[in-house]
Amino acid sequence: MSRRTAYDYIKAASVRMSAQSRLSLSKLVLFSRLTPDQQTTVSNAVDVNKVSLRVLRLSAHHAKSGRSPEHIRKVLEIDNEKLTPDHIINCVVKVLGVIDVDPCSNKGMPNIPARIHYTASDNGLKRQWAGTVFLNPPYSNGVISQWIPKAVQEYESGRVSEMILLIPSYATDVKWFHELSGFDVMCYIKGRLKFKRSRVQAPFANTLVYFGRRGKTFYRACSHLGICVIPADLLY
Repeated sequence: MSRRTAYDYIKAASVRMSAQSRLSLSKLVLFSRLTPDQQTTVSNAVDVNKVSLRVLRLSAHHAKSGRSPEHIRKVLEIDNEKLTPDHIINCVVKVLGVIDVDPCSNKGMPNIPARIHYTASDNGLKRQWAGTVFLNPPYSNGVISQWIPKAVQEYESGRVSEMILLIPSYATDVKWFHELSGFDVMCYIKGRLKFKRSRVQAPFANTLVYFGRRGKTFYRACSHLGICVIPADLLY
C-alpha cells in the first residue's frame, strides 16, 4: 500500500468513526476497509476500543461475509474458549493432586477434572473459590485483566491453598501481568500450545504461574515443559 493510499484510508476512517477516535492506527486502517454497514455490524458485535487487533480482524472477516452481530459474538465466544491440552492438565494434577475449582470451565463436558466447575453463565468472577484451583482464563483484552486480580484476591484471602494459572506470555507489558509480581514461581512453556478444538498452534507462547509453598513439587512436575523460575527458598 502506498503512503498516500494509507493516508486516504486513515482519513476516511477518521471521518466515519469520530466516536471511536481512541482506535490505534492499525485498527483505523482495518476499519476503513469496511463498508459503513460492515463497520456498524462489527461495532454492534464487539467493543472496538477494547478488543485486540486479532479479534477485530476476525470480526471484520465475518462482517464481510454478511454475518450478524449475534453470529460474530457466538464465534468469538468459541474462539475465546481455549481448552487446556491434556499434557498441561496432567502436570497440574501432579502438582495439586485434586483440583477443587475450575473458575473458567467450558460448556458441556468439562475439560478440567475439577470438583466444582463455573462456566461463563455461572460467572466465576462473582464466586468465592476455595481449596486448589486451576485457572485458564479468557485471553481477550479487557477480560483477562479482570481474572488475574480476582485470582490474586482469592489466594490472598486464605480460601485458596494452591493455584496454577495458564496465561499467555505476550503480555508482560500490561498492568494485569504485573499484578503477578509477588508470585514468582513460573514455567515458561517452550513452543506453542495446541489448544483443544483448535486446528493450529496458538500464535503466542504460554506460561504457568504457581501460587503456593510447594515450589519444588511444581518444578518436578513442570520442568520438562520449559524454563521454570523458582525462588531458592521454595526449591530446597
